Amino acid sequence: MGPLPQKSETKKSDGIEGLPEGTWVHEGVYLITKTFPLPYRHGDVLLEKISQSALTLEPWGVKGIPVFLDLETTGLAGGSGTYAFLAGLAYPSGTHLVAKQIFLATPASEKLWLKALFENFPGNRVSLVTYNGKAFDWPIIQTRSILNRKTLPVDVFGHLDLLQLVRYLWKGKLENCRLATVETQLLKVKRTIVDAPGWLVPKHYADFLKTGNARPLQGVFYHNLMDILSLVALKLKIAKLMRGLELVDPEDTLKAGELWASKKKMKEAEKLWKTVASYDCPWSYKAKLKLAYEEKRRQNYEEAASLFEECAAAIKGPILVDVLIELAKINEHHIKDFPKAFKFTKSALVILDRARPFYEYDSWKKLRFSIVHRLKRLTGKLNRQKGII
Repeated sequence: MGPLPQKSETKKSDGIEGLPEGTWVHEGVYLITKTFPLPYRHGDVLLEKISQSALTLEPWGVKGIPVFLDLETTGLAGGSGTYAFLAGLAYPSGTHLVAKQIFLATPASEKLWLKALFENFPGNRVSLVTYNGKAFDWPIIQTRSILNRKTLPVDVFGHLDLLQLVRYLWKGKLENCRLATVETQLLKVKRTIVDAPGWLVPKHYADFLKTGNARPLQGVFYHNLMDILSLVALKLKIAKLMRGLELVDPEDTLKAGELWASKKKMKEAEKLWKTVASYDCPWSYKAKLKLAYEEKRRQNYEEAASLFEECAAAIKGPILVDVLIELAKINEHHIKDFPKAFKFTKSALVILDRARPFYEYDSWKKLRFSIVHRLKRLTGKLNRQKGII
């Protein structure tokens, strides 16, 4: 499938009614520009320090000044049969957030629409922030550029897809990870009745192409603008969480630490885990456990043992067996406190036998064998320590 058919007789605005205030920038291409003074409230998030939040999330793809991108398309399938008719862009500029919407009034002007889109990026090197944009939005722009034999004039040197972070942080807590759900449940955004539901957007555009009446598209323009603002708000919310400034839910803070750890940023990870460890909550021991393993990795065995003991006093079941074994190993091999190592090993065996139903038989049998073997070895060490041969 090639580019959309070109028609030289297309006029900029012939027969089109009801577009929002804006400007015809090319034949069949309409630009709407809005500016929002910062700080600006969107839901329960105050939009401010947008570039600073980009620095926080740099390990996940955003670099420099972020450019937020959201497309409205003729379908959700992607591929060469789907094209975009409305692109929303937003980026910080001084004390304002600039939002631009580039509208394709006729498919015949798609090449010019792409030209307008690239002209309205705030530079030739951009760092994108999207929601599922790595799999959907940006590939559509790339595909349509290829089909229109147009070279991409922008260098995307960073791309943060917020969907990936949302899935890690909140999957299972949210009803689903659709942007609309995130918007209402996390950002507390309430859209007006003007909003066009996402599933109706392609139909509204198809109707417009038949009638030339853009008034029913008001809800689509509003929908797209709200999506862009929600991207900005979501990025700020995640950045605050990652910096330890959003301490509403200890579980979220714990997972934020895990995200830092996945990027080998242990200083940032430990800062968040220590915060959770200081709480009196079910997540406290999980944070202490992570800190304990990190101290063990650094060979700070006294600190690791202290944290593992705190965990052992707070947990039950199979995970307690693992903690007791860690305490036994540290005390036997590093602290050289054999009586303590023996005590922890014996306790691990008792807990393991009680927790038999939670294990597959082969796993239980293998673990039990290793614990019994450790007990025998420690018994020998204790006897030698006491002078008993």
